[in-house]
Amino acid sequence: MGDNNSLLLDGGDTWQGSGTAYKTRDRDMVDAYNLLGVDIMTGHWEYTYLDTEALDNIKAFNGDFVAQNVKVKEEALFDGSPTFNEDSGHAFKPYIMKEINGTKVTVVGQSFPYTPIANPQCFIPDWTFGINDKDMQLIVNQMREQEKADVVVVLSHNGMDVELKMASHITGIDVILGGHTHDDMPAPTIVKNASGKTLAVLMVNLSG
Repeated sequence: MGDNNSLLLDGGDTWQGSGTAYKTRDRDMVDAYNLLGVDIMTGHWEYTYLDTEALDNIKAFNGDFVAQNVKVKEEALFDGSPTFNEDSGHAFKPYIMKEINGTKVTVVGQSFPYTPIANPQCFIPDWTFGINDKDMQLIVNQMREQEKADVVVVLSHNGMDVELKMASHITGIDVILGGHTHDDMPAPTIVKNASGKTLAVLMVNLSG
């Protein structure tokens, strides 16, 4: 938000759904997000258009688009498909670290893991999704041990049932800000795991 005191996060499903979004291929929503000052987001229906259109929209977004569980297929890498990191295969930034009032806050992105099933796979033929728990744990460990993050947040579009399962067996996450499902959740759920506790919170779905 530019005030160095807060972050405006979005869990996805907002760059679509209207006639103007369809006509502009989501660019009107990207422009709106830039005006709103959204800092960090992940996605689901943002992948409903062609992969090239999604990449153009993310490039035009002034904030950070994060998704640790979206990777470029190996054969697509050999063919020169765009990627954030050729070594890891990540299509987008897996995480971003921000310093808020002297506190190191890491936000790890988790896009909807079943996107190729829920959305036309032919639009995103070069990308794989999935929950990718092993990679998530490695990233969280790196943020804790090497980057010395004070707070680790997972910005996720898994859906509440998957968020709760993730919180129960991945250690080192402070908060999971979840999306996708529309569960009635008046208070955070505290989930115990091997190293402590994780708060799971379902964010408001702006797209309805």
